[in-house]
Amino acid sequence: MRRRKLVNSTSIFLHKLLSKKKIILHNNLDLLIVTPGDHALKIRYFLVQLKKRHINFLLVIHNLTLKERLLLLRENIPFLQINELGTRKIFIKGTKLKLNGKFGKNQNNKRALELFGKLSPKILLTTTDPDPKVLPFINMAKKMNIRTITIQHGAYESAKGANFKSAMAFIWGDYYRKWFIERLKKQNRVLKITGSPFFDQFKVQKLENSKFSVSKLRILLLLTKYPSYESFLNNEVTKLIDYLSKIGVSEILLRPHPWQKLGKDLFLNKGYTKIKEETGSLDDSLKRSGIVVTLNTTAGFDALIAGKPLIYWNIPKFDTLPFGRSVPSATTAKEVAVLCLELARGQLKIDDKKRHQLLSDVFYKLDGNSSKRIVQFIYKYLDSFPKNEVVVN
Repeated sequence: MRRRKLVNSTSIFLHKLLSKKKIILHNNLDLLIVTPGDHALKIRYFLVQLKKRHINFLLVIHNLTLKERLLLLRENIPFLQINELGTRKIFIKGTKLKLNGKFGKNQNNKRALELFGKLSPKILLTTTDPDPKVLPFINMAKKMNIRTITIQHGAYESAKGANFKSAMAFIWGDYYRKWFIERLKKQNRVLKITGSPFFDQFKVQKLENSKFSVSKLRILLLLTKYPSYESFLNNEVTKLIDYLSKIGVSEILLRPHPWQKLGKDLFLNKGYTKIKEETGSLDDSLKRSGIVVTLNTTAGFDALIAGKPLIYWNIPKFDTLPFGRSVPSATTAKEVAVLCLELARGQLKIDDKKRHQLLSDVFYKLDGNSSKRIVQFIYKYLDSFPKNEVVVN
């Protein structure tokens, strides 16, 4: 307990020390970006492209870790953490601009009003619209005639978490263009297909279609969060662990959603089968695994791109992602275990043409240039603003 307190105190001290770095911007902010810290890191290439095109931007970040802060400072990315709005200073053309007031929880309307009033951004860009943390910024931007754009950050299967409130969205590809139009009645003109800046560092890898020794096989299970069905999901995962242990797999690696807590009972080893929780790099988890089983999570696309033998666990209770178009699909824990065994023995093969077609439909292009396409659009968009224009969303 004492060690934990020391680590937390050190972290807080370093956060405060690193917050002393000055933020220097040009007059009239082009772009204000509201995003969580982990998203800011994943789209660093996009931020670098903004700097190359001399687009004046500032990040406003929530949920920022010390590691994320260090990496953003190393890249010289201008950012504020939400709870620093009353303490950090911004310099515009040599003039100190102080953001007054310390805000408590759920005060993002005041934060937005303060930032928009001081910085006069032309565009508000978000990555988690319609998350409650960013909605106050979007609503305030609309009231103040600031244009609003969001970037699709993940694979959507449920309409509830995808019904963005911004005036425009940069989306992944044709699959999601149709999805937004059919499921959410969005107009085609507000959907701009660019690919995903979150996947710009990915290249489609050669498909692994190999036999595995079951006694040495590691199976990675990519979980997702179903808030109203946690107990049900735990029971289903327990069943799958039981079935996989009976066929003699070496290890089961459970990778939860970032905000998902797994029951301790899931990690009781079954016979010779070890069960471990994976919380580090997803890329490392994929490298350690032989076969991957995915629920409805974006991480399943990482596995597909990495060329891993993938099984889609399509539990009927929930909406679906399109994995079943290209990889073996199962609805029950027992069916998943059978498919794992068939893949391991080489009795079942992944269709590589279908894999490539699905990736093309979902992502448009995995060519590393999604960030450039978005930045080019923003550059032209900004250039189209007449001077002293009153912008209406």
